[in-house]
Amino acid sequence: MLAAVSKLYNLDDPCLEQVGNPCLGQFVNRVTNLAQGDMGSNFRGRPVTEIIADSLPLSMRLAVIALTVQILIGITAGIFAGLRNKGVIDYTVKISTVLIIAFPVFVLGKVVQTTVNVPVTNALRGSDVAPDWVAVFFSVSYSPNSPWLSLMVPGIVLGALGLATTARLTRTSLIENLHADYVRTATAKGMPRRRVIGVHALRNSLIPVVTDLGLAVGVLLSGAVVTEAIFNIPGVGFQLINAIRLGESPVIVSLVTFFVLIYLVVNLLVDLLYAVLDPRIRYE
Repeated sequence: MLAAVSKLYNLDDPCLEQVGNPCLGQFVNRVTNLAQGDMGSNFRGRPVTEIIADSLPLSMRLAVIALTVQILIGITAGIFAGLRNKGVIDYTVKISTVLIIAFPVFVLGKVVQTTVNVPVTNALRGSDVAPDWVAVFFSVSYSPNSPWLSLMVPGIVLGALGLATTARLTRTSLIENLHADYVRTATAKGMPRRRVIGVHALRNSLIPVVTDLGLAVGVLLSGAVVTEAIFNIPGVGFQLINAIRLGESPVIVSLVTFFVLIYLVVNLLVDLLYAVLDPRIRYE
């Protein structure tokens, strides 16, 4: 049985035992199967495409919450800091973002889970003081009965990864554009300050921010693996952790390839968005 399984998953290939052999034959077979939509199966015979189809909706919900937190809070904080340069708000944003950047996601996730989720859940257990949705919001792990609400805290933790970078990048870009010649010209012509900032300065300031958001997808994918494991969310990242624990190399290779494809597609869309933000950019 072991020999049959090894042959089924090409684990009996002699190249795997030869030092310095890149196993080009296995690489060609893997790429050919991926081109045909075959991502292989785990050691129990379940196709990887089925695993992704069942777990991807959870990971997408988590990513949507994280990106929403990163965009809304990060860009808003960066705008206020840029408009109040060297003020109280500016220093508050800079100090808080440095503190957030200093915490890796596995540390931040565990800290939030043990210092916020667990105490709040224990305090609300058997209590009628707060509505039921509050307990679900601060639940320690994912609840299938509340697929969005129970993902809010993990999404905030995951979004904090890029929130600090987005805020600082927005602040720096906005300060730079506020001192540009076109802003001074628009102000000298009597254009209202709200329009100068909202239409001209802010629009140009968002170009590097959009680039950072595209790159943040890679951070969200890697961070989702840890976040889903901490909060017991059965998403794609959780499936990858399980595959690593069980040593299911076909699943690991297929899931990592899937992550890479998503990263490439998102960055292509970000490049196309440049033309929307900056009319000077045209694609042929």
